[in-house]
Amino acid sequence: MGFWKTLFQVCTGTDVYVRLLECRLLKALLHLIALTLLLSLVLAWGHSCQEAAEIRDLSGRLFNETGRLLFFPDTGVRTEKNADKRQSYRLNDQLRFDYYPGQTLTESAVKDWNTPYGLIVMDNGFVFWAENYAEGGKGKYLAAPFLLVQNPMQAETVRTGLSGKMLYDFLKSNLEHRKGQRIHFLLPELDAKVVGDYLVSCLGVMIFFGALVSILVICLFTIVFFSLMQLLLNAGMPKRLSYPRLLVLVIYTTFPALVIASLYSFLMIRQISPQSVFFAIFFVFYLIVFRKIRLFLNPPEDRVDDDEL
Repeated sequence: MGFWKTLFQVCTGTDVYVRLLECRLLKALLHLIALTLLLSLVLAWGHSCQEAAEIRDLSGRLFNETGRLLFFPDTGVRTEKNADKRQSYRLNDQLRFDYYPGQTLTESAVKDWNTPYGLIVMDNGFVFWAENYAEGGKGKYLAAPFLLVQNPMQAETVRTGLSGKMLYDFLKSNLEHRKGQRIHFLLPELDAKVVGDYLVSCLGVMIFFGALVSILVICLFTIVFFSLMQLLLNAGMPKRLSYPRLLVLVIYTTFPALVIASLYSFLMIRQISPQSVFFAIFFVFYLIVFRKIRLFLNPPEDRVDDDEL
């Protein structure tokens, strides 16, 4: 069966799991990768759209304080107001803006960041960062740099798992202007609209990579743990499945849970995490599916009345 047909059937019933006993492990893995990419894209697009209006509003209010961002080939990025002074603004409980002209960035400044997301503007470009995303842990950062002193074809990619010290070293070595460097940008200035659109795009990229890593990690743990547990539980059965077939069944059992947990995340209910919803839905499907498979492989024998013997 194709990906879409399989996804629909595993999410709408359990009869298909008997037919999936004949599915190859490689095909199941490819379907899992396809679903992971699909859900990551949906989460990135959906959540960035949810936050877009607020981000653009915050961007407008920020530019009322800083003025436009101006670009000078010999000195780098500068704000229209207070161009030579360090500026920091906490836009809301989720996002902050920091401007470090020249050599005003200090290592202690990184420790003072108290939001999960932030935008940094320095001489040589911008960095959008996120802390503690995709189970990275407190004090670990994911950074998306946009450097104006590089050839666009050699642009920096998203960096993950950075400690505060590593992020500080990266900013100092790459975003502070040095003698002889020249920045390259198509526009002489940036206003609130352009920066707002940039932040929304960066948020989408962050969510995509965060969701991708999170889904893969949670699926890897779930598939390995529950397939091994099922292998032990089936040890005494007259007819039992090989481990590759168990893997196939567990892989497809994660599909309904992944879809439901991803859709649930849009409700933004903080008391119950999407991960908790995933495990709850998966466990229910797991019990139902493997009971059906056990009865299919080892049907109960018909009981014969003593009078008929």
